[in-house]
Amino acid sequence: MFRKYVLCAFGAITCATALAVAARAQDVQDPYLAGPSCGVVSDLDVRMGYWASHTTGSPVKVGEYQDLASSLFYDVDMLRSNGTRTLDFTANGTDPDANNVYLHYFGPGLAGQGLEANVNYQSFIHNLGHDNLGQFTDSGGTNNNTDNGATGANIRGQQFLRQDFNPGEDYAIRVQEFKANFKAELTPDLRIRLDVWGIDKEGTRQVNSMQECYPHTYATIDPTTTSLPAQSAGGTNHCHILSQSQHIDWQTTEVKPVVEWNLGPVVIEYSRPMRTFTQDDQTVYRFYDFEGVTPGSKPYSLVPDNTTQIDQFKLNVLVNEDNRFYGFFYTGNTRSEGEAVLPSGELADEVNNRRMTGADIRWTNTTIDNVTITPYARYVKETNLFSEEADTTFPINYERSQAGVRTLWRPFGGGFGLGGLAIKAEYEYGDLHRANLDFPQDGIGPAGGPGPSIAAGEIDEEHTRSNIFSIGPTVRWSPQFDTYLKYKYYDTQDALYAVAYHNPSSRDSPPYSYAGLSTNSALPEYDNIIELGGTWLPNDRFMLNGWIGFDMQSQSEGQLVINNTFAPSASRTEALTSKTDNYPCGLNGSYRAGDKWTLNFGAAYFTNWIDQDVTFSPGSDHGFGGTVTPPFPAGPNQYGALLNRLAYGGRAGVFNLGATYRLSPRLRFQAQGEYVHGIDSAYQLSGDPNFPQTNAATASIPGIFRDDVVITRVSAGIDYLVSKRCTAYFRYVLFDYQDSADKTQLAASTLPVDGLPLSGTSNLFLTGLNATF
Repeated sequence: MFRKYVLCAFGAITCATALAVAARAQDVQDPYLAGPSCGVVSDLDVRMGYWASHTTGSPVKVGEYQDLASSLFYDVDMLRSNGTRTLDFTANGTDPDANNVYLHYFGPGLAGQGLEANVNYQSFIHNLGHDNLGQFTDSGGTNNNTDNGATGANIRGQQFLRQDFNPGEDYAIRVQEFKANFKAELTPDLRIRLDVWGIDKEGTRQVNSMQECYPHTYATIDPTTTSLPAQSAGGTNHCHILSQSQHIDWQTTEVKPVVEWNLGPVVIEYSRPMRTFTQDDQTVYRFYDFEGVTPGSKPYSLVPDNTTQIDQFKLNVLVNEDNRFYGFFYTGNTRSEGEAVLPSGELADEVNNRRMTGADIRWTNTTIDNVTITPYARYVKETNLFSEEADTTFPINYERSQAGVRTLWRPFGGGFGLGGLAIKAEYEYGDLHRANLDFPQDGIGPAGGPGPSIAAGEIDEEHTRSNIFSIGPTVRWSPQFDTYLKYKYYDTQDALYAVAYHNPSSRDSPPYSYAGLSTNSALPEYDNIIELGGTWLPNDRFMLNGWIGFDMQSQSEGQLVINNTFAPSASRTEALTSKTDNYPCGLNGSYRAGDKWTLNFGAAYFTNWIDQDVTFSPGSDHGFGGTVTPPFPAGPNQYGALLNRLAYGGRAGVFNLGATYRLSPRLRFQAQGEYVHGIDSAYQLSGDPNFPQTNAATASIPGIFRDDVVITRVSAGIDYLVSKRCTAYFRYVLFDYQDSADKTQLAASTLPVDGLPLSGTSNLFLTGLNATF
């Protein structure tokens, strides 16, 4: 339906421009482009050309958002105005799968008042590669939707099994987007607006799922002295990693009417966004045979239809020359209708309603000379109402309250030097209250077991309270030079925790001999951010801008609790921490040397360093290197508690350089280059036999998180002025993507590695003509 609607809306436009092959309008006030007609504004600018393409390696990254096949290129840009009405129209197609149409109209409307319309449509292809499922043992085809692995000997000897129904297959989604807004003045004080937006996505995607899908049982054991027992013949504790293709068809449409009424010092606005999402997806299945679940094939990757309607109200009041009030209030609901998978494997209708209410109020006061004070408050509440047909997990309800004050102080009034000093400061207090979020508060451990626990009230998952403070001076030293400094401090209490709770005495018979609990969060407890920079414009030919930042985050409230019935004195509690440091910086500028040379340049460097304690349930056989076998090493891994202190490092450098040189009044050369090198890596701060520190090509955490990518983009071209209204041009574009981590994994792996390598190179050549009428 959406595609038909878009085609009808633009049918007349596309038919009228189907024979025009063109490009966007050039700046005709440039003497080089306009020649003797300098200052004449063109009505129509047309460009046409042809792309020739040559590609090597994988097209996944170099062709992610572009068609690499040879094709025509066109663009039309038209501007018409008689002083009362203005029409601006643009249509272009960069390749067969990428088209864009834009239309703008402004002129008299109802009752002689203004009428404005903006309409835009674009379509493109998003090509998707095949995600690698990691260096896990392939099921070899024995584990599928009709065979749960009972006849596959390889199933019973592994913890992680991958199964790819579409190895090596790439995917693509066609995206079509439509935007329009219409504005009209009914009277000098009454305005109406209509915003329309829609997007359609159709194609195939890769859907992955990892679940424990097969049964497991254990025997009673003292883990400090004996190896873990062989598991039952019914299977081992399998994590089944499944991948297959799915055809999707998603359509989203939003209509938003707006009414604005101007009553002098009071401006009132009412709007009602109404959005619908519908899907017509292929249903995909996976097999389950797990304790508490009826064995069988069950659907996954289900996307529900939903409808959202919100009533919004804005109020602007100019109380007097020193006081202004702003208020924004809304209430609405999102209703989703879909299907849920019950433990029996059957599908049940599920209708959910998510009610939302919120307010944002601000008061701005300028009574004190050179000081602006803005106290504010915000409130958001979301509540879920569910149907009873499906037994599903309730999402979390929450209320967020925030209150604060912003100030702007100009100590010396205005001007430059000290007069150009402005100091901004802000303080905010926030409280996030969650409902339907339960956490065991009565101590953790086996029934009657000794050892430490997390006491009642020690972790509060219902509330997260925060304090935010920021301050920063900016100085305009002269019309050519300004600087700024910003500092922001963030403090939070009881961030949302990840909880790994392992107490098998409540589930298995006979019970385990130990139990454990870990709570941790990567959300910062403290965050200090500093940023400074400035801009220098010594003359109208040179500009330089630079900045550097420091971001230091930490979290120290996590805990690891281990109880051991065989060695009570060894039961213990350990602190779990997370620390992140970021140091971004950048420099860019431009230089124009006379009438011939123009240069632009830039460089930026980004870093991200994370040290985090990662835990796995005590006695787990899910170590990526295999089953844990006692005696466990002393220290953080003692008694089967897989505590790994992992470090993640990310850094990226971005460099670009461009130049334009006018060789003669008719001939111009331009070139642009960009180089990006990004590295993500993980390593251990303390050794663990389950996670080899140096082997990045095997099924270890370092190998899974390893990325090492170099991206190079180069474009160069020549423009030749054939006449004052016609230009011939040539362009060359190089896009090179090299993934060294993929190459390393592919070379070292003894298992199949689907979807690698992703390295590829595209060479594009464009030649054509540009004409102005």
